[in-house]
Amino acid sequence: MQKVCIYGIAGTGKTRYLLKQFKDLKDVCYVTFRRNMAEDFVKRCDNNTNGNIVGTIHSVCWKLLRQYEGYSKKDIATAKDYVRFCEIHGIPIKVSELNKEIDDLDEYESFGAKCYAIYNNCINALISFNKWYELPEYALPELGIEERNYVTNVIKGWIEYLEDIGKIDFPMMLYICHKKKLCINSNVLMCDEAHDMTPIQWSLVNMWSKHCEQYYIAFDIMQTIYSFWLSKPEPLIEHWKTADSKIILSPSYRISRKIYDFANNILKRSNQYLPKVQCVGNTNIIRVPPDSFKHIVLEYRPTILCRTKYHLKEVSKVLDMLNVIYTGIFGWTDAMIKTYRAIWCLRNNYKVLSDDLKCLKSVSDNIVKDVKIYTCNKVLEHSVALNYLTEFGKSVIYSSNPFEYTKFGNYNKRKMLNALKNNTKPIVYAKLYTIHGSKGLEWDNVLVIDGITSKTYRHCYKYYEEFRNECRVWYVAMSRAIKNLFVMDSTFFNSKSLNIPFLFN
Repeated sequence: MQKVCIYGIAGTGKTRYLLKQFKDLKDVCYVTFRRNMAEDFVKRCDNNTNGNIVGTIHSVCWKLLRQYEGYSKKDIATAKDYVRFCEIHGIPIKVSELNKEIDDLDEYESFGAKCYAIYNNCINALISFNKWYELPEYALPELGIEERNYVTNVIKGWIEYLEDIGKIDFPMMLYICHKKKLCINSNVLMCDEAHDMTPIQWSLVNMWSKHCEQYYIAFDIMQTIYSFWLSKPEPLIEHWKTADSKIILSPSYRISRKIYDFANNILKRSNQYLPKVQCVGNTNIIRVPPDSFKHIVLEYRPTILCRTKYHLKEVSKVLDMLNVIYTGIFGWTDAMIKTYRAIWCLRNNYKVLSDDLKCLKSVSDNIVKDVKIYTCNKVLEHSVALNYLTEFGKSVIYSSNPFEYTKFGNYNKRKMLNALKNNTKPIVYAKLYTIHGSKGLEWDNVLVIDGITSKTYRHCYKYYEEFRNECRVWYVAMSRAIKNLFVMDSTFFNSKSLNIPFLFN
């Protein structure tokens, strides 16, 4: 087996390098950590993978489970199954905590969600469920004294419940493939964004590579930021030492020298350094005060990055006060934007897109009478009801699946009505992401707001490895912008538990 390691900082073209090799090779299995990265790779192949495998490590495991163990879609456990399990055993649970990406353990409040996070972290860290307490403190949600006594029972109970109903959940896909040593049947294995991989994913990929003739590993050591899953740079360093071929990519087409120097200064605090590469990006870095927030949002329509969802929730409140549309965490859904756009176009005599029209379910003739809507070269008679706007919380609209419906609550109703009243154009002014959620993505304009939680602060100064991880987290944030990187002080946040500075500490 020939091992090729590709090392490059953000914007140097690691995926582009793999894509070039991918097009010239046959019988390839390309794996990566995030779904959006796998989907982007397929698009860059012009949606033609020539029969090769492209997917996340989870999706490849699922393929193996279907092939060798006979699983099908009906065998996948959902959040509803876990909620049902919790209800049967009287375990406190909040459904909302299960329907989001894991970005920070601070976000779990109910005991049921905490136990599931520990269960998931044990699998990723290759730690026995019986010894979950061996996870470091920064990889555990905060537990009460009584709660700690019941964690093992909850995890065991959940695994038994899965066996009883004949299903497996998302983490269990990795667990079973690892336990049964299920392997891919490919001559070439490509591992992109390898810095994201957890211990169990490294174990799986290394096992698969032994059956391949070529093994490509592309990574940026300083983007290893999943410490709560015990992801560390050491496996990358070891692979680099033992590689048959070593490639350092340069230049970075995204990062400018100013961004490079700023990010490197953050990493130097923990004795970490970026490799010396040429930087040809033109990204400006501009430090801005909190009182310029409105101007930045309205003028540049940036992607806003914060450390946790708690921080983004505070940002969302300010955006709501400005009565502007934003997407992402706490923002507008796709269905909300379509509905708003359809109503706005009706009011202003613009054409209404056919997809937007589908979102208008309840209609009468109290606001606009006999409106002609042009869709797909067809003229449709349609009208909009006053009660549709005033009773928006009770209205039903189409979701992305035309056979399912979703209802807006009062909070989203208020957003919609305020936007209709105060906006002159249906424009999305901002996108909200946590830094972890921004991995693998880039935008023209990015606003990074400094600030960590009190829990992160404690862990950073109690565990040196966690401090090193935090420095890498903020390097990721610094490397997402193409044109303008705006950096704002943590004083933007009023809460003392959120406005602890890290970048400017």
